[in-house]
Amino acid sequence: PRLDTAVGFYLEGLVTLDRAQSAELKRVLAGNLEWHRRSELARYSAFLRELAGDVEGGAGPEEWRQAIRRAEQYWREVFEQAAPGYAAVAATFSDAQVGELLANLERRDAEERREHESRSPAERDARREKSVRRALERFAGPLTAEQRALVRAHVAASPSFVPEWLDNRRVWREALADALAVRDRRAEFDARMRVLVARPDELWTAQYRAAVERRTAALVELMAGIDAT
Repeated sequence: PRLDTAVGFYLEGLVTLDRAQSAELKRVLAGNLEWHRRSELARYSAFLRELAGDVEGGAGPEEWRQAIRRAEQYWREVFEQAAPGYAAVAATFSDAQVGELLANLERRDAEERREHESRSPAERDARREKSVRRALERFAGPLTAEQRALVRAHVAASPSFVPEWLDNRRVWREALADALAVRDRRAEFDARMRVLVARPDELWTAQYRAAVERRTAALVELMAGIDAT
């Protein structure tokens, strides 16, 4: 129920909005949240009950693949709905605001890269293992020794793709800069923003797409393995 506030803080941490832009962003986010409550929550509930039934009966890799695809589709629809409002706010940016936004995005990505490169491979694996284990334990409770071993094997077999992700982020930032350069041509700008916000996979590099596919396949195997225990 506070997602609109969280998104607002995130966006206003990237670019300084004037009073009118801030008010418009709040209106857009409130509308997004109301649409989400009205249109999506019952669909999520039905999906999760169906998934729970699959898990109760013993979900295999195909059931988990289908669940991931449906979750991705729900996620896409959230941003398809949100894209026009974000575009409307961004279309009012001054050149100074565009420069501030792009500089902040680049700075954050540089910080992510430095943080990633400062850790050894063993430290990265340990952090990922802890993150995956905690995510599973939110739903399943404490994992057994056998299940923790499955998580450890999953991390070892599916290396981090942070470098590919950051390289892809650079491609996305460049596409955003190109879009903002034509924000006075609204039809073209809106179409570009729709891709950037709702269909960023259309901009993925081949390396990042392959990394995502490898990670998804590994996650499916992990979930099926955990489910079997």
